[in-house]
Amino acid sequence: MTTTGTPASQTTSNTTVIRVIAGTGMLFLIGAWVLSAALALVDAHDTDGTAGPLVSAGFTVLWPAAIAGLAALFLPAGTMTARVRGWITAIQYALTVAAPVLVALDA
Repeated sequence: MTTTGTPASQTTSNTTVIRVIAGTGMLFLIGAWVLSAALALVDAHDTDGTAGPLVSAGFTVLWPAAIAGLAALFLPAGTMTARVRGWITAIQYALTVAAPVLVALDA
């Protein structure tokens, strides 16, 4: 029986690349938090001084983004395939972008 699949070295290389991308996403996550905080402060200064529900939602979205990024970055290669790790990293980036957008939408 002949099986065709990706060699172990290629899978390890894919995992390493995705881990680097997830690590970069963690740095972007810090930037998204700072941007969200700045937007919330500007919104509080320009309006009545209270945060709306979208500010809370924006900061809450950063938690699952951080958890997804940490999972993609630190879980061993044997626990998930490179494809799943890639999807988790994509979710991390999507949530990282969504947080400042939600805070900016709060008016």
